[in-house]
Amino acid sequence: MHMAGYSGTPLQSKLGIRAGFAVHVKDAPSDYLELLEPLRKGDAQRLSSTTTDLVHVFSARKAELAHS
Repeated sequence: MHMAGYSGTPLQSKLGIRAGFAVHVKDAPSDYLELLEPLRKGDAQRLSSTTTDLVHVFSARKAELAHS
């Protein structure tokens, strides 16, 4: 099924996640990794305190973002 406005570009590409990136994710929904499929092993790594390439923060309140 074709969805209106959907380009076919994988979500991880839209978010800027690249192979080997160290990604820090805060308060992600439980299906976060499923939404990024097909995220291959090695495409993104967990937080590395000295080499974080991308931070993805989820929040429902603007005030929470100020403390992130």
